[in-house]
Amino acid sequence: MMPDTTIPLSQGLQRPTVGDLLEAYGRTYLPQLAPQTQIHHRVVFRRLCRHYGDLPLTAITPAWLRQWREEISPGHTLGTVRQYLVTLSGVLSWAVEDGWLVENPMRQVRRPPEPPGRVRFLSPDERQRLLCACQQSANAYLYVIVVIALSTGCRRNELCRLRWQDVDLERGLLRLVKTKNRQPRSVPLVGLALELLRAHAVTQRAGVDWLFPRADGQRPVLIEQAWRTARTRAGLVDFRFHDLRHTCASYLALNGATLLEIAEVLGHKKMDMTRRYAHLTDTHLRGVVDRMTRTVFGASEQERFYAQTDGQ
Repeated sequence: MMPDTTIPLSQGLQRPTVGDLLEAYGRTYLPQLAPQTQIHHRVVFRRLCRHYGDLPLTAITPAWLRQWREEISPGHTLGTVRQYLVTLSGVLSWAVEDGWLVENPMRQVRRPPEPPGRVRFLSPDERQRLLCACQQSANAYLYVIVVIALSTGCRRNELCRLRWQDVDLERGLLRLVKTKNRQPRSVPLVGLALELLRAHAVTQRAGVDWLFPRADGQRPVLIEQAWRTARTRAGLVDFRFHDLRHTCASYLALNGATLLEIAEVLGHKKMDMTRRYAHLTDTHLRGVVDRMTRTVFGASEQERFYAQTDGQ
């Protein structure tokens, strides 16, 4: 039970309010974030405004935030509750920078632990079934997009929003200008992905800037329905388009890439995101350590014994 000093969630009108802050943040700062991040933020904002839009900002104390955390917990996973708190904390930090608040009260509120990162990647058989299904798709771009996603680890929006000016077919590079973390990066394009994109370049329509345009040529393609159809046809269970990114990272790890190299390909700002693939690099790490110890200490006694035995 909350102490009597807790400010009621329904406390009356005063300005500035929670609604005022969210409106200002949504108008001035939110458009700078990635499209998917904006969608998530607006979901949280709608819930807050519906219940507490008229609440004065002075009511947003650590005690109020703890009470709100308990209120949203039923019916949501710990990961979702954490994401709600992280989203609001970002808004409150912006409010401090912009002079709305003196300090961020969320700093005194404990968040649920971050859930373990999801690592779902395609087996060789699943990959073959998916690519076959994509080739049979009514969407002419789906197969190319999926191959590039598997080869580069790029996100769906990063690929669908590519323009021809972002592609260097001669050098084999994709330049991603708008990314989730707002840091442009270049991704190598090789093998089948590069061959398909070079063949696709022949079909470029005059005056159409999008790499994968809709029929009107004015907007980037939508692939969600085609993706769901191909996924069902391939018989994939519990697999999202974003898991193609996990698949690319997992294939890199299984083929000897270091965590730093994987982070550079995927554009991770924090290594915590990349460490979910650490268990897949065990064999590679064993080989690295083995080469180092052989250089420093030479072959083991057992290896020298077998070498002498084989020579006799």
